[in-house]
Amino acid sequence: MKKCKANDCPYDQFGGGYCRKHGYLRTDKTIKPFSAYRSTKPLRSSKPLKRPNKPIKKITYKKQKEKQELLKKDRELYNEIWEEEHHVCYDCNHPLGDEARLYYFHHILEKGRQIYKHLRHQKRNICLLCFDCHGRVTNGVLSNKMRILTEDTIKYFQKIGLLK
Repeated sequence: MKKCKANDCPYDQFGGGYCRKHGYLRTDKTIKPFSAYRSTKPLRSSKPLKRPNKPIKKITYKKQKEKQELLKKDRELYNEIWEEEHHVCYDCNHPLGDEARLYYFHHILEKGRQIYKHLRHQKRNICLLCFDCHGRVTNGVLSNKMRILTEDTIKYFQKIGLLK
């Protein structure tokens, strides 16, 4: 391979006699107008795009109201828990500060699963976690401390009859 034309450059030529580092020294380079880079092909093909047969789901007014009510109850419960608990992450004991954030509140038994839906507003089903720990637990990476808490929570709700 030929060496770069630049003085004392040990690199191989890339284009126009210069390496990539010294390519700016090329004199044979011409600047092309923007239109030269445009494709001559049309942007759209003659075939229309296929659309799915399913209609777009619309959220009814009733569902929106139900969701708003759930979120309102969630916030009320979170505020109660924030007042009662120490502001420390359950898993890593990291201080959470003075202001409550939604991501600090973790449902031990997931509120989205059908079998645990009725436990959504139970204080015993919620623990405080920092942002990092909450992300890990949500993605399924449980520490021993969180595994034990989950098992104890299931046993508690089975004992009082809220879970089969």
